[in-house]
Amino acid sequence: MKVIEGKVVGHSYVHAPRPARKRRRWPWFVGGAAAALAACLALPVAIFFAPIVRDALAAGGGSSTPAVALEIFVGTFNQADATGERIAKRVLVGDRKSAVLDARRAFLDAQRRDMQTHPEWLWDPIRTASAPPDDEPESVITFNYDLATIVFYYGTGGRHATRLDGPSSFMILPWRAVATRERDGWYLTDASFPNWCGAVRADGTFTGYAKCE
Repeated sequence: MKVIEGKVVGHSYVHAPRPARKRRRWPWFVGGAAAALAACLALPVAIFFAPIVRDALAAGGGSSTPAVALEIFVGTFNQADATGERIAKRVLVGDRKSAVLDARRAFLDAQRRDMQTHPEWLWDPIRTASAPPDDEPESVITFNYDLATIVFYYGTGGRHATRLDGPSSFMILPWRAVATRERDGWYLTDASFPNWCGAVRADGTFTGYAKCE
């Protein structure tokens, strides 16, 4: 992952001192390779996200970094209940907040319908992943004073209930976000992410994690 800090000028980055802050006013991978990748990334999601979410709820403020803010938001996609909704609302600010929350609800609604239609297919939680080889852009955070743009990759996979010890599918797709630093930490002002039900583009890539057929 690249971290770039400075003021953006054209296509280069010029390091500059941060001005005083104003007070806030009010492709499918199937088989052994996929299974190996999933195993490498299979840090228990509950263990990974629980401390972050607990600290966020306890502090009642922003996140320590833009990356943590995005990780908290992505973690709410594995918690489709009132608590997940409350955490998502807390990490988002600005004019795009309602639109991003609506997109999150649409993602979870599609996921729930797909799982009800295909109960025989068991899905892993959404988790951090490395960008697939030759994919652009790679994972990166770009800082411009108190703003940051983020591109991180997240993946999930599933397997048939009768083949739990067999290989699984694992799809890795990019998530993008914009974050702002306030007096009490970092918040997301915008986020865009894949659909749950995806289509196949002309180049063979997918727009979502599941086929939903």
